[in-house]
Amino acid sequence: MIRRYNENKKNHIKHCSEFVVAFNSCSCKNIRIQIATVFSAIMDDITGDVLTGINLKNVDLAIPQDKGSICGLNFDFEYDDNVFNVLTNNNGEVVIITDENTLIKDSSKIHATVENGVIHISYNDDKDLIKYDGTLCRFILIANNVNALWNSFDYYPIRFVEDSISVNTYNETTEPFYNIEGIDGKVGAYNKPLVLEQVSVNKSMVFSLRKSDVQVNGEVISTDAVPFVVDGMWMLPMRYFAEATNMKVEWNAEKATACAYGENKNLKVSIKGDKIYINSALWNGKEHAIEINGRIYIPLSLVQELYPNVSTNALENEISIYVP
Repeated sequence: MIRRYNENKKNHIKHCSEFVVAFNSCSCKNIRIQIATVFSAIMDDITGDVLTGINLKNVDLAIPQDKGSICGLNFDFEYDDNVFNVLTNNNGEVVIITDENTLIKDSSKIHATVENGVIHISYNDDKDLIKYDGTLCRFILIANNVNALWNSFDYYPIRFVEDSISVNTYNETTEPFYNIEGIDGKVGAYNKPLVLEQVSVNKSMVFSLRKSDVQVNGEVISTDAVPFVVDGMWMLPMRYFAEATNMKVEWNAEKATACAYGENKNLKVSIKGDKIYINSALWNGKEHAIEINGRIYIPLSLVQELYPNVSTNALENEISIYVP
C-alpha cells in the first residue's frame, strides 16, 4: 500500500529528518562525493509522517570552479517497505516538497519514483544551478504501524543502491561525474544525527596462514575460513574481518552479493558480477575477491581502502592488522 498525497497534510507534520548529500573535496579527475542519510528528529507520533530533507554539504569545496555548478543529480536508495510507505501523488510518483528555503524551487524539475522499496530521484536543470550547501527538497516517509514504531527503539536502514549515484555539473557544457560514494543511514522513532567523521573501531587482529583461528584484541575466535596469500597479497575471509570491525554481514541471494554494513561505511562484494563496492561506489582496485567453499576472501588492499588509517604488519606466516 502506498499512501496518496493530501495537500492539507503538510501543515500537520510536526517533526522532520534530514537526508544529507555531503561532498568531499578531491581532484577533478576522480571526484569522491559522499552522500549520507541523516535522520535528526523524531517522527510524528500521530500520523507516522517523517518529513525528510535531502541536503547538500561542502559543494564549494568539492566542485572545482572550472567545472561550474551542479545541474543534475541521480541516485537510488532502498528503504524497508515492510515498515514504511512513501507518500505519492495520484500518478504514483513520489511527492517532492520544495519552497522558498530549498535549493530547488521548482519541484517539476525533480523526477521521483518508487518501486519495490526503492526510490529513484533524478534532478536536471541547467538554468537554476546549485552552487551552495542547503536543502535540495523534501519527501515523506510514513510508518505503517505508528504505535509499534513509536514504542520501540528499533532502527531500519536506508541504503544506497550500488553504482546508482551520479552528479552533473554545468559550465557552458555539461560534464558528468560517476562512481560517487553514498553513506547509508537508518530511521526509527528516536533518530539521532549522523556523525560523518570516522567512527572509532579500535580492533587489532592477527590472521595466520594454514590456521582458521583469528585473534581479535587478544581473544582467539574459531572460524571455518583459512586466509592465504596470492602473488604476495594476503586474502582475508570477508565475514570474519568485517565482524571483527563491528560490521553486520548479510548475504543478498538475489544479487549474489555479500554485504557488510558499519557506521558510515559499507562494503559489497558481487560474486556474480565480480565487482566490489565501497559505500556503493565501484572499487577500481587491481585485485579481486575470491570465493572458496562458500566463503568470500577479500584482498588486503581492499581493507586498506576501506580503512585508510589501518596499520598492518605482515610476517612470514601471519599478519597483524589494527583498525583505529
